[in-house]
Amino acid sequence: MNNRPPRVLILNGIESAGVNSVDRVGYALEPLGYQIEDVALRPTKWYQGRENEIWLENLNRIYAVAQPGDHVVAHSNGCRLCFDMLDGGFRFGNLFWFAPALDKGLTLRDCCYRHCDVFANPHDKALLAGQFLWRHRWGAMGRVGYKGPCVGKVRTLFYPNRQGMGHGHYFEEELLKQLVRVIDMELRMGARSYAVGDRTPNSQLLTSSPEATNE
Repeated sequence: MNNRPPRVLILNGIESAGVNSVDRVGYALEPLGYQIEDVALRPTKWYQGRENEIWLENLNRIYAVAQPGDHVVAHSNGCRLCFDMLDGGFRFGNLFWFAPALDKGLTLRDCCYRHCDVFANPHDKALLAGQFLWRHRWGAMGRVGYKGPCVGKVRTLFYPNRQGMGHGHYFEEELLKQLVRVIDMELRMGARSYAVGDRTPNSQLLTSSPEATNE
């Protein structure tokens, strides 16, 4: 019988080591009995693009730590690195993607994850600006939610915020407590699929955002 605590990987975004953002999710989950693996991805700048040496270094950092079945909490560009691993066939458990810088309609390999929660803000100015950078493939998922074909295993939870860039408000104290409860509940419930309209307690789940439907 396996009595090891569930492992959760923390994947930060660009221009940050995650200390003041997604790492806070790990700090809050650890006292609840989870084994936290902060991968500490090397920060990059928005103008450096992707698929460069830093990108490859960060992928290698994840591969060096990750074990099949690990759960993932990722922010922004960390979600894109997680997707690259999924696309390559790596098998994760649950995915929790905050403001993912990913295309809204991509296909997630059904065999390679248990369930994915996308936390989005239709007023995310960082992702809006990133879509106009010619060297990048930053997508709108973190603003408009997931629009791809894997709707049975992916749900979007909108947390609108117009203040600042709207890209990291998830990690502010009060909302963070609420979202950690969502994550903890999801991991304790285990595998399940969600019908459109399912509601997780303590969340603001919307199946679509009226302000982002035409993106």
